[in-house]
Amino acid sequence: MKLRLILTSVFVVAALPALAEEISVSGCAASGVEASCMILKAEDGKTYDITAAQPAPEPGTYGKVTGTLSDKMSICQQGPVIDPAQWQVEPGRACPVETSQ
Repeated sequence: MKLRLILTSVFVVAALPALAEEISVSGCAASGVEASCMILKAEDGKTYDITAAQPAPEPGTYGKVTGTLSDKMSICQQGPVIDPAQWQVEPGRACPVETSQ
């Protein structure tokens, strides 16, 4: 009986969603492969889904997104989702031409 209770507890904890993690990352905003998707190509080479960012970033703009790294599913399928997210342009920084498409 005690073993059953322990195993049940382990399965319940494993089924809980992961805790959200606060994140702040800089890079170039770009249009995603799917319509209406916006991604961030970060300086460290990672790609994040920043479709939820407010105000909405313009493709080809360098900036910083601050928000919550989520385990939400997205039709964008281009990296982890940051939602909610706050976008801030970082003046004086330029993005490569390919991110503006």
